[in-house]
Amino acid sequence: MTVNVSFSAIKKEDFRKGIKSHDDWVNRLLETGDPRILYLLQSRCGYVTSLEQSKKICEAFAGDSQRFESFLRERNILGAFDGLYDKKVEAWKAQYPKNYIAKSKYYYVFGHATQKNETIKIAKFMDKIYELYRKKFKSDEKVAERFFVKVYPNERDFKKTLSAGSGFAFAYYSGAERELVCHLNSPKELLRVLQTLAHEGFHQFLGYYVPNPPIWLNEGMAEYFEGLDPRERLVDSKRTINRSDLQRMKAFLSQGAYVPLKRFIYMSQEEYYSNPSLHYAQGWSLIYFLAYASKSYNKYFQELIQYLKNGYDREPALDATFEKVDFDKMERIWKKFILDM
Repeated sequence: MTVNVSFSAIKKEDFRKGIKSHDDWVNRLLETGDPRILYLLQSRCGYVTSLEQSKKICEAFAGDSQRFESFLRERNILGAFDGLYDKKVEAWKAQYPKNYIAKSKYYYVFGHATQKNETIKIAKFMDKIYELYRKKFKSDEKVAERFFVKVYPNERDFKKTLSAGSGFAFAYYSGAERELVCHLNSPKELLRVLQTLAHEGFHQFLGYYVPNPPIWLNEGMAEYFEGLDPRERLVDSKRTINRSDLQRMKAFLSQGAYVPLKRFIYMSQEEYYSNPSLHYAQGWSLIYFLAYASKSYNKYFQELIQYLKNGYDREPALDATFEKVDFDKMERIWKKFILDM
């Protein structure tokens, strides 16, 4: 095992070449000692860590693959998905003896027997939205296991899964448990639940591929997908507009109440969540602008995704992507683009 601690790779590097599964990543990590891989795998398995910490661990195990493999096994990174489905099924059946579990191409959806039709609809919808996630993120890697979705049959049981002070209305993504969690009191709520799952599902998807994405990218793209209408054919196009975010952002821009883009793209998660009404709308508007305003700005969107896919941490990826951007000019064009919509 050799330790690769160089992060000077250019954006064209194919960090993920030949990777088709979680086990492929583990094998490459043991061969190369590349800390970017350890960072990704630890994050994927629910650990809150950093690229620097991963770098130190790889250096500590340099030249000793056997000890490194033992470390990965102890942290449940090696064999992370072995038996996971069986454990979740056992726990769900213990809670709901009358249950229904839908197995789709990309998901296991755990539901109640009385909501079988809705559980199937959720599974089919998530498969379709997953394909849009992959298209937007340009990902070829397959998940080691299907993603998990739990659909509680009532709000009471759903709320028992929440930590104190949580404000989730319909659904959330649990990184530690690697699952989407929602509740469905009645079929009348299905549309809103699907829209929320489209949002939270992107966090689940991105969390599998990128350890520490910029918060505006993560939440902005989640808002973008939440703007889709589950009753219509799901298509990723310029017509995919989150009308609620657009309306709010126009109002904020008209009042001059927004965060300058140069500061916004480096915003911390804590600051982002301190003003969700503005920041969620601005995050969506920036994603939409970069995706559809022009080819020159779309280039930055694609480059940022490529840097993140190649294992760059958040700030180095942002630095590399936007180092030559004229932010004053981009901000003027962004404001006009959104106000003219």
